[in-house]
Amino acid sequence: MALSTETRALGAANPKLGVIFSKLVHDLKYQAPQHPNTRPALEAAMLEYAATSGAPYESEYAQRYFDVGLTLACAYYPTHPFAVKLHIAIYSWLAIYIDDDDAGNDDLAGFQERFHKGEPQPSALLSRFAEVLHDMSKYYEPLVANFIVCSTLQFVNATLLERRGEFHGLKHCKEASGWPDYVRDRSGVPEAYAYFIFPKEQCPNIGQYMQGIPDMMTYINYANDILSFHKETLAGETDNYINTRAVCEQREPLAVLETVVAEAIEANSRVVGLLRTRSDPMYALKWDEFFNGYIFFHLSAKRYKLHVYPGLAHEGVKELVDEGVSGLAEAVKGLEEFGGQRAGDMEKPAVGVLQCA
Repeated sequence: MALSTETRALGAANPKLGVIFSKLVHDLKYQAPQHPNTRPALEAAMLEYAATSGAPYESEYAQRYFDVGLTLACAYYPTHPFAVKLHIAIYSWLAIYIDDDDAGNDDLAGFQERFHKGEPQPSALLSRFAEVLHDMSKYYEPLVANFIVCSTLQFVNATLLERRGEFHGLKHCKEASGWPDYVRDRSGVPEAYAYFIFPKEQCPNIGQYMQGIPDMMTYINYANDILSFHKETLAGETDNYINTRAVCEQREPLAVLETVVAEAIEANSRVVGLLRTRSDPMYALKWDEFFNGYIFFHLSAKRYKLHVYPGLAHEGVKELVDEGVSGLAEAVKGLEEFGGQRAGDMEKPAVGVLQCA
């Protein structure tokens, strides 16, 4: 199904999109987060690690990936133990680089086999990434660490798949309506980022939160898809989740977007309801920090171009950044740099995953 004239003609600030975005933020009861500023200390620790890692971090593009890993760790997981936050930041930086490193495709194709066999990786980037995965059980309960690793290996599969000619030759259709979610659950790494919310030091009882993981994954995927839609439309992208699902369901993209907003709100509501029944309030607190930080990340980054919707500013984002009342205001500096592209390139999702697409 071709995109409608209405959808193709979306301008800098489309009123219908403004209503949709405002509904998401309002119905989620989003509150701009306020936490101590740990970015400088985390950045120093990441730089110390990077300097001896051999992984690329000094080029213009590598620095963007580095900054996003740093910023999302601060935004999503503000009160995690420092070592855990550092581990997530390094993981995210390396994963984003891998996702965008088309030149390393041949090396990446053998990553999983070498990882399972314990064999050396052919590059510093992949070696450090393998080490990060092997060390995951230092910070997460062993079973949870396994889920995170499995989710990450699925991300590697999705990255390789998206570079295959067969993938680009697929024709979306209603008979394959489950395909968009199948790909999204792998390329976006939502399971890993959901489990990252609950480090074993602070959240040792996996029974308190495990039943909520599927809805957390839905929220992580859909909130990103919704808040990325404006900039993707401006860039002329038609292979994103919303448009692909629209083709499969034979509906207009804006109608699908409204449905996805409702599904994201419902998923969050179920997570909140579940965690509020738990005896330990820490689990609900961790989710609250994450879901607010996740929205903040998207509303604050210039990459998403959401500043053209003044209705979002009253939710506290503009005031937070202007007044610097939170450590995240400093973190936004890194986000503001995450938007430039290679000359002549169309915007490419930086890990559809890593939920900063």
